[in-house]
Amino acid sequence: MFKNIDSRFDYADMYNWTNDIPEKSLDIFLKVIDYINSKNNPKEILEIGTFTGTSAIKLVETIKNSKITVIDKWENYVELDEIRKLKENNIEKIFYDNIEKSGLKELFTVLKGDSFAILLKLIKNNKQFDVIYVDGNHELLHSYLDIKLSFELLKTGGILILDDVPYNRQNMLYSPYEGVINFLNTTKNIKVIDLGYRFFLEKL
Repeated sequence: MFKNIDSRFDYADMYNWTNDIPEKSLDIFLKVIDYINSKNNPKEILEIGTFTGTSAIKLVETIKNSKITVIDKWENYVELDEIRKLKENNIEKIFYDNIEKSGLKELFTVLKGDSFAILLKLIKNNKQFDVIYVDGNHELLHSYLDIKLSFELLKTGGILILDDVPYNRQNMLYSPYEGVINFLNTTKNIKVIDLGYRFFLEKL
């Protein structure tokens, strides 16, 4: 059913862009990666919401001369009234097992905790990134804060990737959609690369 399953890794039933989720979205993602690779500088990536790390691993494998910082709490959360049991399913351990198997562990910086606090700290430390992939808490206010703070951390010419934009759109407070649209409409120095299930934006 799912494409591009890498037998080295445990996905814990949470598939991502590398598996063409949603269908026909992989080509768009790979075209954006080709665009990122056309800029011949070393790339620092930030991923908010890494889960088992399979998405992050593939970003490092496909974006040339890159390293990645990932943020996750690995705590249980509720999504569409279903409890996602990260603790009971040992998702944090699976993450570390996966990056060990990838052979890319030295390219990972892991920041465990709430994304809001960690992003603020990164801003205070004048950290900047070339690519930021926002795929954390999907609730309206939380995701909006992730996006706004991420944009502050993004270098000029950097790429911001916003995942699951139409997720749960009918339930405004529990969807990133309205926050993403507000961000897009109120931020001037942005070039739109693609607006689909994922939004790809370049900071000007």
